[in-house]
Amino acid sequence: MYSHHNDITSIQSKLRDALKVIKIYEWLLDSYVLDFYVDNHWDKMPKSWIQTLGHISPEHLTDLLIPPVQNTECTVWPLSLLALRTLMQRLCIPREPISFSQRIDAEENQSDSNNNPKKKFNCLTHPKIGTVLTKKNIKAKKRHEIERMSQLTVNIARELNVNYVVDFGSGLGHLARVLAYGHGLRVCCLEKEITLTDQANELDNQLTDLATRFCTDEITFRRPVHLNICLNRDTSFKDLVAAIKKSFGIAVNETFKFGIIGLHPCGDLASILTNFYLQSSEAKFLNLVGCCYFKIQNLSNSTNIRNKGYPLSEYLNRHFDPNDYHLSFVAREISCHAIEVYANRLSDKNYDNLRVHSFRAAIEKIICKYWPEKKRSGLRSIKRLTTFRDYCHQAVSHLDGIHIPDHDIDSTDTLANLERWKSVVIFYTLRLVLAPLVESVILYDRLLCLLEHGCHTKIDAIFDPVISARNHIITAVKS
Repeated sequence: MYSHHNDITSIQSKLRDALKVIKIYEWLLDSYVLDFYVDNHWDKMPKSWIQTLGHISPEHLTDLLIPPVQNTECTVWPLSLLALRTLMQRLCIPREPISFSQRIDAEENQSDSNNNPKKKFNCLTHPKIGTVLTKKNIKAKKRHEIERMSQLTVNIARELNVNYVVDFGSGLGHLARVLAYGHGLRVCCLEKEITLTDQANELDNQLTDLATRFCTDEITFRRPVHLNICLNRDTSFKDLVAAIKKSFGIAVNETFKFGIIGLHPCGDLASILTNFYLQSSEAKFLNLVGCCYFKIQNLSNSTNIRNKGYPLSEYLNRHFDPNDYHLSFVAREISCHAIEVYANRLSDKNYDNLRVHSFRAAIEKIICKYWPEKKRSGLRSIKRLTTFRDYCHQAVSHLDGIHIPDHDIDSTDTLANLERWKSVVIFYTLRLVLAPLVESVILYDRLLCLLEHGCHTKIDAIFDPVISARNHIITAVKS
């Protein structure tokens, strides 16, 4: 069910309360875990938290991230932590994925608008071609996203009688091919990387050749078209629509209606797509799954939506002081972490993966001791955690002039820090507790912006968060 103006007040209320909670716990959200030993983060926490959390096992922290359905908790949490967890449940957008039919309606694919039989070739139902289209060289995460995103897009397109879709940031075109070859939509792929477009065209060629060999019926292909365009805030939307029309073979003065889809557009691209949708009368629906909130570059106070990455809504821009809606880089970065995956590591007692934060914090203290100018430098990612000594040698191997002294690796201070790895896990978990609230603020703001412009909107968790952590989709339809 779509939301409209009647729900604006409710969203505004949640957004306002969420920002208040973020302000209260700003000290926690804005603290780098790698500074845990450098800045002694543990002593910054409320005493009631320290007294309780200092004596629990890591696996019990799962109840803070994902509260149990039934009250089976064995830990007596401080009241402030219980209140915070309750607020998260009330204010955050739910992360449990919606359930909708994944079934492809073959009969509908083989009938025209007058319900008369028409020979069409459905690539998805063919055992060989369907496998190539949806599985070959496509990772499990991408397959999951394509399956759900394509079905939702098709459902909306059919409901609105829209036959054209523009896929922004289309990459290798896997999603576009499912929509075009499998569902018969006309899809324009917009991608800034020419090499990706070249590869996408080659995959299109291979699929067409394969379908031609295996199909004996009349073939009606809806092959995607491709454009190499780098969208930014200076892009002319009028010229963009003209380029899209040209790619479809539609005259400039001819009207047509299309939908916009963006599967994980990074940073400011999400706000650019939102603005393009609002400014283009021919754009009838928007399906937007965001990601990489820390890459939002423009946080200006301009009232022009085109110049902003966040906030987009008139509500935040006009009724709040910038300090009240400010979200730091660190807060936006933690909001992109995979919460459910980490919760599973906690419950499974996957200690090697849990200790990595302690290793990183311990080496940071040594780096700050000798090379303060290298503070918070990016270290090499170690896929398999070994000893701290090996970690030190591998992690800084790409940094010129840095070699961790053996006596610091074996020092009493370092060994004591490494023994406190559970404290680092606790601190990181507490930041993760707040992470969905930061993401919800960004998504509520985008939702409000669309509502303020008269759109019917809804937001759902479309993907399994264990598979795809950024799993919310904003759908907008113009009145």
